[in-house]
Amino acid sequence: MNLKPKLLILALIATFASAATAGEAEIRDAVRQVKATAVVKSIKDVPNTGLKEVIADSTVIYMDDMGQYLFFGTLLDLKSKKNLTEDAQSVARVSSLASIPASEKIVLKAPNEKFRVTVFTDVSCSYCKLLHQNEKQYLERGISIEYVAFPRGGSQSESYNVMRQIWCSTDRAAAYALAVEGKPIPAGAACNDPVARHYEIGDGMAIEGTPAIFTADGRQLGGFLAPDQLEAKLKEGTNTVAAVTP
Repeated sequence: MNLKPKLLILALIATFASAATAGEAEIRDAVRQVKATAVVKSIKDVPNTGLKEVIADSTVIYMDDMGQYLFFGTLLDLKSKKNLTEDAQSVARVSSLASIPASEKIVLKAPNEKFRVTVFTDVSCSYCKLLHQNEKQYLERGISIEYVAFPRGGSQSESYNVMRQIWCSTDRAAAYALAVEGKPIPAGAACNDPVARHYEIGDGMAIEGTPAIFTADGRQLGGFLAPDQLEAKLKEGTNTVAAVTP
């Protein structure tokens, strides 16, 4: 279970009784009632709102000053035209993404690198296969791709075992290409692969589908994007109200 935000109207999901302004301990306890294993990384005031911004795992949630209501949602500043939730979420994601070393990724480096994206992928995902088919065009546009594993069905899925096999291959990129093209992967020795950890990180980031594309500064660009669309998104580089699609 992840702490996933819901767009549009901020949805009330839980009530916690408190007679006074909530302290950090009460807020942490409230979050753990929603997800027992959640790690609260920061708690701070949202100016002029009476809200507390709480980052739990890599998800942004909000509580009122009394510690009575906890809700998920997207908070927009209409005056500054900023998506405050996405700004905070991006900061949290940077930490999560940074916890995955390059040695655990499948890295396709553009010869003339201008941008770098991390892609959570699943070999059973049709749009991941489409992204793979466009790899050459991304690289030609200066977009390096760093794949990490996110078998959507978790450890019980067939793709989980396939991805473990890929990550234990001596040539991960070649094994990944074979798998997404529906070809068999040469048998290899088992290893201490990072697939379970990658999945846990992605789950903590509230990833629901693949591919999930993230920039170096933590912005989520969405799912599959054609090469020209991804390049335009990377050049845009902003979290604005206009970028929020109901």
